[in-house]
Amino acid sequence: MVLRIILRYLLHNEQLVQKLSESYPIRRSAQLVAYIFLRGKEKGLESIEKLKDHDSVSPKRLQSFTKTFQEKLQEGIREWKQKNP
Repeated sequence: MVLRIILRYLLHNEQLVQKLSESYPIRRSAQLVAYIFLRGKEKGLESIEKLKDHDSVSPKRLQSFTKTFQEKLQEGIREWKQKNP
């Protein structure tokens, strides 16, 4: 309870907040947080682009697989018919 009152007083003290914001550790931590945030955002956007590219390739791959499967199936049926007239 007492800690909460002290923290509230310190955080509402404009001069203290100003001095803290100008200190090196606070500025550096803010820079690191901004860097991590922007880096994460960039990686997220790259991942979304990769997923979009992957989705556009999938139908082509599926069609290719289906076509090859049908050809091999027909070839197998022909061979089976030749062996078993």
